[in-house]
Amino acid sequence: MVTITKVKRGGVFIPLSIYTPCIKIEITFSGDSSATDVSDKLLTCSIKGQKNKLKSASVAFNNLEGYWVNKISGGELISIYIDYVDGTTKRFYGKIDEKYFALTVNNGWEFTVTARQTPGFRDKKFSANYSSEQASTAIKDFIDTFYSGIVTYTNVPTITTTISLNFSNKTGPQALTEICAQISYSWYIDETNDVHLIAKDSVKNTSENIAYGVNVSACSKLGTNYKDIINRVTVYGKNIGTDVFYLQTQNNTTSQDSLWIIDSVIRDETIVSNTEASEVANANMNTTSSNDGNISVAGGIPTVIAGELMRVSIPYTEVMDWVTIEAFTHTYSARGLNTSVNIHKVESLGTIQEITNNDIASSYAGTNEYGMSEGIAMPFDDESYVESRSSTEITNGELKLTSGSSSGNMITIEQEANSSFTKASYSIDGENLDNCTVEISVNDGLSWTTLATIGATVIAGSNYKFRVNLTQITADIKPIIRAFGGYVG
Repeated sequence: MVTITKVKRGGVFIPLSIYTPCIKIEITFSGDSSATDVSDKLLTCSIKGQKNKLKSASVAFNNLEGYWVNKISGGELISIYIDYVDGTTKRFYGKIDEKYFALTVNNGWEFTVTARQTPGFRDKKFSANYSSEQASTAIKDFIDTFYSGIVTYTNVPTITTTISLNFSNKTGPQALTEICAQISYSWYIDETNDVHLIAKDSVKNTSENIAYGVNVSACSKLGTNYKDIINRVTVYGKNIGTDVFYLQTQNNTTSQDSLWIIDSVIRDETIVSNTEASEVANANMNTTSSNDGNISVAGGIPTVIAGELMRVSIPYTEVMDWVTIEAFTHTYSARGLNTSVNIHKVESLGTIQEITNNDIASSYAGTNEYGMSEGIAMPFDDESYVESRSSTEITNGELKLTSGSSSGNMITIEQEANSSFTKASYSIDGENLDNCTVEISVNDGLSWTTLATIGATVIAGSNYKFRVNLTQITADIKPIIRAFGGYVG
């Protein structure tokens, strides 16, 4: 009996990296109107990219007969082209900000320059405040206002999710990163200096793969990182009075029950609202484990973009799927092109992060001595958190009794707590407060409990509102309140 075996047709992925890479370097020298091709002097070059960061490059040239002496004065434009056809695909475009001369054993006289993408976007700082603003509108506004002519935003889509952020002396990359963290996006800037936004896990690089037996030359520490998990975030914002400060805590109890409580404490004086503190806490929550490791790709993968997904297939490592490329480095030398990629999350939120410096942290000492987790902080510059007032008024940023009144009150709007609480406390910044009291209600004002002047008061609930009672000391000595903070924990 004859056995007929049917052979299934299939496809084999042939990476671009099996071809010989073409590379070209161009520099626009000071005083020149066009770029000069200096590829014939190239020894080595590298390009580094990272999610939510500007790219950088380092290029080493031979310096035979002192060609590079007095050629670079700083700020020259440099372009690096890499592809597998004719070296016309631009992979880096920036400005030179360092130069070095050297004499080496292998190459003799060398000259090296380093460059950064849009250094003006990184080095110039700005201040601005956005309250309940659409994310894309905020991005376009601060670019138009502070970075016009440096970067553009053609590839920033309309994103209607609102953000509340106060930027005080922040750089362009810092601002982009903080906005993107609140909307689950990342960003990069292309070789035309245009900003791109990438929604998390949304863009796949289908041009190239990373596969064992095809283009992987080495890998290290591939696996899963659980140390990046954060399941409780506490945010301290600006102190708006002696002991009145913005405070919000977010919990993920599912993750806490599965593992344990893993804290992150954020202290940032630029946070100037309860809403912003809450949004920053949410943005810094991370309850999922991440891939970890470094992979070296022979022949290079020049189309890689940090923040995009790329298929990685390496057996015996559990890395056999689409993964986010967090960072990459292209390295070119006489041996050819090599790309190393990092699939471990390496970026942070710039200056919004846990403060461990004792001098800075000491400015918050005692502000949360009763272990509260969230609350309402109110500077009296508006009435957004005021539900009602009786015989009181808000003028010139102060809460005070109305003319002729000896007592009165102010009630805050009801808040739903992020988690159930068992205690409450308060802080007031003002003067003539001896006869003033503060109460809390956990049932929308049906009943009230007076809070202790010092220490925490035991009270359980999941919703809260506060009533501040103002009473004069004498007809001529009346209370004035500049800021109030009511807290639960």
